[in-house]
Amino acid sequence: MNNNLLDNINSPDEEKRIVFVKEDSKDKFDERLIKNFSDLRKPTKYGILGVIIALLFLKAGFWATILILLLFGIGYGYGLYKEGNPKFIRFLMNLFRK
Repeated sequence: MNNNLLDNINSPDEEKRIVFVKEDSKDKFDERLIKNFSDLRKPTKYGILGVIIALLFLKAGFWATILILLLFGIGYGYGLYKEGNPKFIRFLMNLFRK
């Protein structure tokens, strides 16, 4: 057996540190994650979206997935409307004009 290896592990000369994690480090991690995801190119984002939708088709079925996507679209559109997004409001006005 190699005693040098064991001596290195239990060496009293090693400096041991305790690292405290700041509470805001989670927020910084979330910001970095969002920034890194927003830096992705559109084909990569839509590829990830395609994989998620494919998994939904496999797990939930066709009609359940269509319902989820439809309800998501309605909720997203309602959120845009409540924010007062001018492009979405113009789209709705053109959609319901006639």
